Amino acid sequence: MNKTIGKRIREIRKNKGMSQEEISDLLGISQSTYQRIENGDTNSWAAHLEKLTEVLEFKPEDLFLEENNNFNNKGQTGGLAFQNIGSINTINSISDKLIEQYEKRIEELRKRIQELESKK
Repeated sequence: MNKTIGKRIREIRKNKGMSQEEISDLLGISQSTYQRIENGDTNSWAAHLEKLTEVLEFKPEDLFLEENNNFNNKGQTGGLAFQNIGSINTINSISDKLIEQYEKRIEELRKRIQELESKK
């Protein structure tokens, strides 16, 4: 899945006429880290999803749409409804992962606050 997501991010970036260096600077990460995201070598794209959507001006669900998908039924069983279910399941899975990451970060911040308060 990371390869597919990385490929879509690369397509969106190229369509915007931006370089990897520009995007990595805007995200506050190294170019090599950003390159790993586009190559699908990491799932850290999820940690940067909010900023990526802002910088590249796309909706998160755009990452899960088939390339050149006109929602026609050529050679596909089930038609549009079947395709949309697959996309919805993928989006739900990603949403769950993002929620887990945010919950983990919130817990880390709570612990840090407790540490700081105990030092008063």
